[in-house]
Order: sequence, then structure tokens, then C-alpha cells
Amino acid sequence: MRRLDADRYLQLVLLGFGGSIVVTRLYLDLTGYPTVGGGTLHIAHSVWGGLLLFVGGMLPLVLKNRSALPWAALLTGIGAGLFVDEVGKFITDDNDYFFDAAAAPVACIGSSSRRRARRATTDPGRVGTSLPRCPPPGR
Repeated sequence: MRRLDADRYLQLVLLGFGGSIVVTRLYLDLTGYPTVGGGTLHIAHSVWGGLLLFVGGMLPLVLKNRSALPWAALLTGIGAGLFVDEVGKFITDDNDYFFDAAAAPVACIGSSSRRRARRATTDPGRVGTSLPRCPPPGR
């Protein structure tokens, strides 16, 4: 059974996802890529993304009112965006945030999420039936 207003929640997830990547990149560029923690300690924004994903996932589980759903969707999108933004660090052996091939997985996740949201609004019976295929990096 499809959740009422699912398209609205999916749009909030996508807005949070894309917005967090854009805002994070802009902020880091404007501030000269500061480190959070100082010294040798650096708390990557993927950690904050994981925390927001956790909170976004917990909200609908612990709160019965429907007002928690938009917040859950937005926090989940922001958390996923913060986590995925650092994918370059996780797919290289030298922890390179600016690894060129990292753009492909980020773009693939964003576009496949957008397609799934569009499919959910036009064909509710197909939600969650299959994962879209993404081209390998470099193609």
C-alpha cells in the first residue's frame, strides 16, 4: 500500500540530498576547506551525514504524528547528501576528496533517486520494484 503524500516526502529527500551537496561544496570552497576538530583530528562531513541519516530514520519510528514525516524525509536527504559527497575519499587508496571518478557515483545516485521519485508519482505500483542501472565510472 502506497503512503499518502509519498511524492512530497520523496521530493523532500531529493531536495535535501542535492541541496546538501551544493551547499557543502559552496561552503567548503568559500572557507578554504577547513577541518572540523582542529590539529590532527578531522570529523568528516560524512560522519554528520550518518548522524542525520540515523535521526531521519528514527523519527517516524518513535513519533506517531504525521508532522515527523517531512522532517524525516528532509534529514534523510541531507544526511545521504553529506555522506555521498565524500565518496571520493572512500573509493581511492589515498583518501582523495577530489578524485575525478567520484562524480559518476554521486551523479548516478542523484539521477536514479530522481527517476525513482518520478516513477513513484506516476506509477505507484512500481515503487521499490527494481534498482536502476548506472554506467561504470569513466563512460
